Amino acid sequence: MDKTKQIQSLFREAVVYHTQGLFDEARQKYMEVLGLIRGFRGLRNRDHRVGMITKKLNEVANDTRRFENPAAAPVMTETQQTVVRESLFAAADKKTDAHAFDVAVALLGFGQFERALEAFYELLERGALRVQAAKNIIRCHLSAASLERAVSEYEKWRDTGLFEPGEIEKIRVFLEAILRKKRATGELSRVAAGPGAVPEGVDETASLDIISILIRFHDGPQKGIDFSFDVASQTDDMVSIIVPGEEDGLLNYVEVGHRLEDVQFFSPLAVLRSAGVLCSKTRINSGPREGSYSLVLRILET
Repeated sequence: MDKTKQIQSLFREAVVYHTQGLFDEARQKYMEVLGLIRGFRGLRNRDHRVGMITKKLNEVANDTRRFENPAAAPVMTETQQTVVRESLFAAADKKTDAHAFDVAVALLGFGQFERALEAFYELLERGALRVQAAKNIIRCHLSAASLERAVSEYEKWRDTGLFEPGEIEKIRVFLEAILRKKRATGELSRVAAGPGAVPEGVDETASLDIISILIRFHDGPQKGIDFSFDVASQTDDMVSIIVPGEEDGLLNYVEVGHRLEDVQFFSPLAVLRSAGVLCSKTRINSGPREGSYSLVLRILET
C-alpha cells in the first residue's frame, strides 16, 4: 500500500474509534497518521493536513475531558454525524478483520442494517472474529424485528457445517438465551459433539455477551421508570442499543457523557449490575428504524 492510501486507511480507523468513544485507540491512530504525514515530504498540502490532524487530536483530548465532567458533554451535531458516515461508507480498504468488524459495528449503530450484515457476512469466512460476527448478524436481524430470520440463520449455519461444533454451540447458547428472554417457544437443536465442542449448555465466553439491558433511574424526572432494550451490537465493553424516537422521556433526558448509575446488563449466564456512560447518541435517518436513535454505552467497572 502506498503512503497516501495508508494515511487514508488509518484516518478512517481513527474516525471509527472516535465516534465509538474509544478515545485511546483514536488518539493512537491519529498520532500514526500525523507521523506518516510529517515524514512524507512529497505530500501535497502537507502543512494543512498536519493542522487538520492536530485539530482532531485536540477534539479527542476535549472529548476525554468531557467524559471526566459528563455535564459538559454536547450531542454530536448532524454535520459531524454526516462526516463520520461518509468516512465509514468510503472505508473500502479494510486491512484487518478487527477494522472490518469495527466498521460493521459502526454501520449497525447508524441503523444501516443491510450494510452491516454484508460486512459481518464477509467476516464469517475470515478467522478469529467469525463467532462474534455471527452473533452480531443475529443482533442485526433482531434490530430489524425479525426473530424468525435470526433462527433461520442459525439453522442454516448448523446444517451447512460452516462452523466447527464448538463454535456453533456458542452461537446456539447465545441465540437460545435471547429466545428465552423474549419468551419464544421451542428449543434450538444441537449438532453432534466433535473435536473442539463445548460441553452441552456451556459457553465459557457467554458471560461476556450482553443480549439486553435495563436502565433504571432513582432520581430526576425519570425516577422509578425502567427502560429495557435489546443490544444491537457489542464490542468488548461497548454496547449499542436502538431507542425508538417516541421514547422521548429517555432521549430528552440523557446526553453524550451522561453517567447512568444503575444499568442491568443481561447475558446468557448472568446479570451484571453496573454503571454505564453514554458515548454517542445518533439519529437514524434511513432504513427500517428511521427516526429511532442509536445509543452507545460503555460498561463501567463497579
